[in-house]
Amino acid sequence: MACMRTQVRVITVAVILFNVINGTNSASCDSQKSCSSCTNKNLFVPREIVECNWCPLDRKCHNVRDTSGTVNNPCNEIDDIDDINIKEKSTCYRDVSSTATYNPEMAVLFANLSAVAYADAENLHNCLRKIHKDTPGYDFEIHEAIGRKCPFILDYKECFAYTAISHAKKMIVLSFRGSDGFWQVFDQFISSYKNPIPFRDVASGNVFEYFRAAFTRLYDPCIQKSWVAR
Repeated sequence: MACMRTQVRVITVAVILFNVINGTNSASCDSQKSCSSCTNKNLFVPREIVECNWCPLDRKCHNVRDTSGTVNNPCNEIDDIDDINIKEKSTCYRDVSSTATYNPEMAVLFANLSAVAYADAENLHNCLRKIHKDTPGYDFEIHEAIGRKCPFILDYKECFAYTAISHAKKMIVLSFRGSDGFWQVFDQFISSYKNPIPFRDVASGNVFEYFRAAFTRLYDPCIQKSWVAR
């Protein structure tokens, strides 16, 4: 009997290993609702056996072996950039959206920091001091205020953004001013009649020409240098 039990155990272990190696569990990829549970099905020792990929674009678990599933995985449809599928549990941190939780205090803080961008440049510091008073523990200071004439049809207030930093909270802020006045909104309206164009490259999605031009006008020569300087 002892020999028979040993034989049964060996057969059971062999069947389990066969099932894992041949991917009989891969059909359950679609039922996984988180990055960690999805990638938990993959093995990397003694050899790599990847059954499921987590796509941060649609936040779904996709079966690697299922041809139809591969077609429906938006992370496989992006060309010219590195594979963004997540297959290792240790890299689930890349899927920020899966771990983010709503924080009312931070929501109010970010709304206030966004509103600062609408102030005149000479009043930026006063606005930040008001935020410090309302939100103790933050020490934001303006690093750079960036305003440039946006090259469009009509003449209106410059496009504007600012960068700020909090040493206490180890945070860097980049805030753009949105639409400010009728003529700027009208310019955006005219731009919307044209077909959207790639934002930065094909993989980054499409936007209306106005918004790409405004971002590029501020970011490429000025904001990017401001970030590097910090």
